[in-house]
Amino acid sequence: MRARVLCAVALAAAASACSSSKSSSSSPPATTAAPTTTTLPPVSAQGFTSVLPPDWTNKTQDTTAISQVAPTSGTNGTAILLLQPNATANGLVGHISVNIAPQPVADADIPAYLQSAGSHGATNLSTPVAKTIAGASGFEITYTVTQADGTTTKNDDIVVNHGGQTYDVIYDVPTPQFDSLHSALDLLLTNWAWT
Repeated sequence: MRARVLCAVALAAAASACSSSKSSSSSPPATTAAPTTTTLPPVSAQGFTSVLPPDWTNKTQDTTAISQVAPTSGTNGTAILLLQPNATANGLVGHISVNIAPQPVADADIPAYLQSAGSHGATNLSTPVAKTIAGASGFEITYTVTQADGTTTKNDDIVVNHGGQTYDVIYDVPTPQFDSLHSALDLLLTNWAWT
């Protein structure tokens, strides 16, 4: 399925917007507590590092897991990072995979690249929105995929360019778990650092 909807075309982008404003108040500025050091296990892949979300397992070196995900996620056995939740839903195992596109995708072409998932069976496609991952610009889209048994998975697909490569981050889980497990993707993206 177009490389699981074109590698489920997603690399991830954890968008952050910063703004500043001056206050005319005479009170001292509020202070923000220093971030705490995470004790989560690190994960790394070609070009980046991050952390392993709680209750998820790093399956990158598990050829069986890679082969089970490849036919449905577009990883084609080439995921540079594969994470799976420790629990399944209705026999479906969700995942977060990070892939490098075989050919770089021009920044201006990323929205169309993501939307091409609709040509490969994805439905309920959202409009691509601008996203960034650790400063790398790209786009994000969500869509639904109906499995052979009629169950559905919901996908959050993020594609960004960095260092001459196009990274595709795919969050693919059973539809009922999309919101409850999304914090794992958020954690991965928030702690993403390019190497």
